[in-house]
Amino acid sequence: VVEFSMDAMLNMAGNAGDSIDTALKLLYKSVFGKETVTPLTSIKYEQGLPNLTFSVVKASTIFGEYYDGVYAKDWSLTAPGDAPVTQSFSGMGSDGSIAGIGVLNGAVVASASIVLDPDHAKRFEQDARVMLVDADGRTIKAGYDGTLAVSSVDVGTETVVLNSAIDAADNDLLVFWHPGAVQQTGKDAIFTDLEGSIKLTAGGQSICATNIELALVNDHIDLSNCFGDDANKGFAAGNRATWTLSVTLDLSNENMGDLVQARKFGGFTPEIIIGDAASGRYLKITAPSWIVSVPAIELPENGTTPFTFEGNLYQSSPGARDPIEIEFL
Repeated sequence: VVEFSMDAMLNMAGNAGDSIDTALKLLYKSVFGKETVTPLTSIKYEQGLPNLTFSVVKASTIFGEYYDGVYAKDWSLTAPGDAPVTQSFSGMGSDGSIAGIGVLNGAVVASASIVLDPDHAKRFEQDARVMLVDADGRTIKAGYDGTLAVSSVDVGTETVVLNSAIDAADNDLLVFWHPGAVQQTGKDAIFTDLEGSIKLTAGGQSICATNIELALVNDHIDLSNCFGDDANKGFAAGNRATWTLSVTLDLSNENMGDLVQARKFGGFTPEIIIGDAASGRYLKITAPSWIVSVPAIELPENGTTPFTFEGNLYQSSPGARDPIEIEFL
């Protein structure tokens, strides 16, 4: 059973409709369920039944881990008033494997079976992705595309059997597959500017918020408790998803009316924009209904009077099924 969590900055670049990384698109589609791409216009995500899994690679300078059958369950976004926007994904996967670095003990010709130096075979697990690298530590001889994998390991004989035959010289290196070493095509425009706005109603005025937190929890049922099997079989979307939004404000004449509406459980239709909607890429988040709890107000000895609107996002009315939308424009 695999569990994962990953933090990321907001990263948007290029043309609308192609402004976020492929890897992040997989995460968004997995956690939200429905993706609609309109070329040169937008990438939009709405709540739907997730039906995909993907693979994840985690690599450093001395090891690589490889997970399959992965799916994202939960997502959160934090937009403070004085720092860059961040987001977090978490979820589960089926199984994983790990690989380190080993030195070949002897040359091989057209063979899938290789012998490593003493105590090096135990650095590899079955199904881990690997590469064959020259003794210079730089030249990749095989496995650059991630297709070379470990089929079996015998630590007693220091033998590693691969899924494909290779040619290798003595003292060549068997190393973990690191896609970053050969594939560097991601977006590189991390959003760090404090540009954006929030409205409590789509047609209303922008308000001054000191912190915004949005979270989605997909209450999936993980099929990870089968007796006699330590692998996760996937998930069943057996419960409803829960969206929560929290917005912190400083009390003022401009938002006093909103506070009164919240005390009457009137609800809002929030619109959040992160980025430059006038001249650049931006993220737009809208919801048909936001019912907040009555906020508590504490009087400080001095300074401003902060309070927080917090509650769940809903459809506009029972049966309406109008979606909460996450749209990259």
